[in-house]
Amino acid sequence: MRVEGDLAWPGREMVRVRFASADTVASMTTPRPVRGYRDLIVWQKATALRREVHLIVVALPREARFELGAQIERAALSIPSNIAEGHARLQRKDYRQYLSIARGSAAELETQLLALSEDYPALHAQIGHAVGLRHEVARMLSAIIKKLESHQTGAGRVR
Repeated sequence: MRVEGDLAWPGREMVRVRFASADTVASMTTPRPVRGYRDLIVWQKATALRREVHLIVVALPREARFELGAQIERAALSIPSNIAEGHARLQRKDYRQYLSIARGSAAELETQLLALSEDYPALHAQIGHAVGLRHEVARMLSAIIKKLESHQTGAGRVR
């Protein structure tokens, strides 16, 4: 069951959101402070994407695992890694740059997954799920980048 609605906290703008279940909505009634990159929902989803990609690679025939599989796993790992590294940087422009690199890695991953889907039709459903998750991560990255760009450009601190 999908739940859609508006979400707002005092002093923050209204955001239109979609959740997988009502339980997810209930868990977000109060915002939690972001203390590190692990608290970022986009990092959590990117990590889930990396795990999903790993399961796809494990399902590949042995000969494909070592070449194409290794390249796909590197692209998938690059997404949460760049989010984490960017978040650790002190300057907004650096954070934006690393998020942009993560978004590029997400596009690279999608291209590789689509090629894999053509070559291994038996994995089509699993790959389709990973591509959907990749789209979600890419949308979140774009939204964060846009938000950072709308703030003061230059040497603004991330936190």
